[in-house]
Amino acid sequence: TFYEHKSAVKAIDWNDRSHNTLVSAGGVSDQQIIIWNAIDNSIISRINTGSQICSVLWNKNMKNDLVSSHGFSNNEISLWSFSRYNNKIYKWAELKGHKSRILHMSMNNNGTNIATLSPDETLRIWDIAKNILLIHILLNIKLKIQNYTKINKKNSLKIAL
Repeated sequence: TFYEHKSAVKAIDWNDRSHNTLVSAGGVSDQQIIIWNAIDNSIISRINTGSQICSVLWNKNMKNDLVSSHGFSNNEISLWSFSRYNNKIYKWAELKGHKSRILHMSMNNNGTNIATLSPDETLRIWDIAKNILLIHILLNIKLKIQNYTKINKKNSLKIAL
C-alpha cells in the first residue's frame, strides 16, 4: 500500500520498459509525482509540481520521460525527465493553452503526440517532441431533447447533436 500521498491519488501508470517501476500522482492537496519500486514499495523519486495533477503517463518513446496534465492552478501539460543516475525528476517543458483543468490525456503509440480534453470545451492535440500545439478543436456540443415518444411500451429519447 502506498501511503506517501497527502490526498487522493488521481493518476497512475506502469513504466512499460521498466516493469517494476510505477508512477503515481496526487490531486490539489497533494500535487506530487512519485516514482515507486513496485517490488518493495519503496520511493525511487518524488517531486512537488505546485499544481493539481489530473493524469500522468510514461512516454512510450522515451524510457525515462513522463507527461503530466494539471488543473488548479496551472491548467498545463508538463514534460519531465527522470534521471536514473541521481534518481531526480526534472521538468523540461510546459505546454499551456487550456483555460480549465485537463480532465483526460491520451498518448499516441509512438509517444510523440498527446490529446487532451478540458471543461473549457476544447480538444487539443500536442506534439510533445516539438513542444507545440498541433490542433485545437472547440467542442461546443450541447445536447437537445427533440421529443419523447413511446415505442413498443419502452421509453425512448431522440437526442440531436
